Order: sequence, then structure tokens, then C-alpha cells
Amino acid sequence: MQRLTVGTIAVRRYHSHIKSHAYVADDLFDSDELFDSGEMFDETSNINDGNAWQEVRVSDDGITYGAWAKFVVGDFSGRYAQVRLNISRADTANNIEIQELSTTIKIPA
Repeated sequence: MQRLTVGTIAVRRYHSHIKSHAYVADDLFDSDELFDSGEMFDETSNINDGNAWQEVRVSDDGITYGAWAKFVVGDFSGRYAQVRLNISRADTANNIEIQELSTTIKIPA
């Protein structure tokens, strides 16, 4: 979780950027080859049961925060913010690699 102070109480536009790749961890190694073989490593499978998203909650005083809200782009009012990343997957053998993650906060035009 990341804690942010944005100066004054005002409406600001929060923008989430996530680039991720879901894969099956068991597909990394080929069990039929010797470990030192060049053919030991397989291509990883792309899967669609994983998801990653950011949530934000804001506060005027830095002590009492509102409820977590899922966002890609959203306007939120407050002086303080907490941002967190959530990851889910249906099968525990599957993994999600987060390649890029950022939150941008701007005053809306």
C-alpha cells in the first residue's frame, strides 16, 4: 500500500496504469529433458484467469479514510490518499507478473 499527500483538500483525477502478464508456473520447465538441456525450458502459456487492479481511498485529515474504490480513472476529493494493488487468480498454479505499475494524480481541467 502506498500513502500519498497531495497538498490541499481538492478534487483530483487519479489514473491507474498496470501492465501485467499471467502465466502458468508449471509450464516453465519441461520434465522430459535433462536440466542442462537447451530444450529444458518451455514457452510459458498465456492464461486469462488472473486479474490485477488498483484501489484508492482518500481522507481529509490523514486519519479517517473512506472505503476502498476500484479505479482506472476516477475523480476523488481529499488531501491524503492510500493506493493499493490487488491481484486475483482462479488457479493457484497460475501467476501474474506485474511489469509496470503507476498511479498519476492531477487536478482535473
